[in-house]
Amino acid sequence: MRVMSDEKKTKKRKRQVPKKGFLHAYFAFGDIEGENVRTVAYKDQYCDVEYEILPRGTRGSFAEVRLARDLKTGREAVVKYPRSDKELTDRYSNEEISAIFLKEAVLLQSMDHPHIVKGYRRFYDEDETIHIPMERLVQSAEDFLMESPTMKRLYFMMKQAASGIAYLEKSEIVHCDFSTKNMMVDKKKQLKILDFGSANLVGQEIKELMSTPRYMPMVWPTGYATTSIDLHCFGISMAELLLEMNGFDQDKEITPLTSQLKQGNRDALQILTLEGVPIYLIDNIIIGCLESVNESSDFTSKRLEELIETFGVSQGFEPNEKSKNIITGEEKEQEPDY
Repeated sequence: MRVMSDEKKTKKRKRQVPKKGFLHAYFAFGDIEGENVRTVAYKDQYCDVEYEILPRGTRGSFAEVRLARDLKTGREAVVKYPRSDKELTDRYSNEEISAIFLKEAVLLQSMDHPHIVKGYRRFYDEDETIHIPMERLVQSAEDFLMESPTMKRLYFMMKQAASGIAYLEKSEIVHCDFSTKNMMVDKKKQLKILDFGSANLVGQEIKELMSTPRYMPMVWPTGYATTSIDLHCFGISMAELLLEMNGFDQDKEITPLTSQLKQGNRDALQILTLEGVPIYLIDNIIIGCLESVNESSDFTSKRLEELIETFGVSQGFEPNEKSKNIITGEEKEQEPDY
């Protein structure tokens, strides 16, 4: 492992610009050549909707994402639906593709949490292709952090992400693809976990893994969906963000270091202590998450929340202040000060 000299430690690293991944398309849309605005009206016993789908978005390996507008409410949204290309249909049948998207749509609509992306009622176009409308978020978590790469901002992001994971555990849902790319923020700077295309219920057998490999543990614990998978991915994600905050290059430095972490080399984290990252954050939170996939571990999402809260108190970070609605008397969150 590389050890930095005192001279190199004092030299400020140049901050890296995060690479734009597929899910950045939820807010950074580009024009799709050869497509026009289309309107989809759909009505069944559960909903009566009409969406204007714009030719702005992106194409991923599995799904298409488009900016859209609910014509009945005026609400701006993002619509996700399966790609219709030979590469995808050669690998999966139409029934399998529909089942994957239907599962995501049902999960999204069943969840209600401030740090989980809000999904709206699914609808179908004239070809009976499923469409999943969701709230439109404004910025990737990576870009949001790098705008002001402070420990305070990272703390609140960790706290909100951990709250979302705890909600999933309580709901017996495993995201199965938690990563830095699958977190974004809304206009109020609230972090949201998104992209539940790989999600499964706790205890469900995983027959095919459709997740980002570099976040997943080297050894699949049981072959079944467990919350420890999300906790492990949380640990890798936070290590990546800490490295990125300190100017490490994604391809040349961050990816090799996180690969070492997956292989059980915890010494790879020593590089963060040289950058001044608190040892408590490394030893308790990150390593605790990474070790959660071990059979002997009793690390849970509740424990993760407790450790993050303790870390925040030790650093003097105040939780978001709340004020009461003068009409209802209910508490409401103010825009975070970070």
